Amino acid sequence: MPQDRTDLAIGETLDVKLRSAVVITNAPLVVQMGDGPDAETITVPAGGPGVVDIEVVAPLNWPPLKGDVWVDGTGNKWFAIEVVEAGVTKVKLVPENGGVPVSYQLVKTEHRPLTLEYRTA
Repeated sequence: MPQDRTDLAIGETLDVKLRSAVVITNAPLVVQMGDGPDAETITVPAGGPGVVDIEVVAPLNWPPLKGDVWVDGTGNKWFAIEVVEAGVTKVKLVPENGGVPVSYQLVKTEHRPLTLEYRTA
C-alpha cells in the first residue's frame, strides 16, 4: 500500500482494512480513527460479506476482569478468574465445560466473537 494517498491512481481497486477504528454509530456504520483534534470519522460503506470485511479486535468492555462471564461465537460461556503464575496475578478464562485456564487473548483469537454477558461492577 502506498504511504501517501496521492500515490493512488483514480480507478484503482483496493482492499481496505481499518485498524483501531472505534464505532461511533452502527446504522450506518461510522467509525472514528485516532483521538483528539486530529481524529477523523469515516462512514463504512454497506456491501455485505466479501465487499467490506469487519473484524472486532477488542470487544466492548475488553479486557476481561475477574468475575466476568463472556460468551463466544458458538454460545459457550467463559468465566474470568484470577490465577497466580510466577508470583504475578493474571486474569484468565475458563470454559464452562471445565478445563484449564487460558489467556483471554487466545480465547479472543480462537473463539470469536466474544460478548460480555455479565460483569460484577
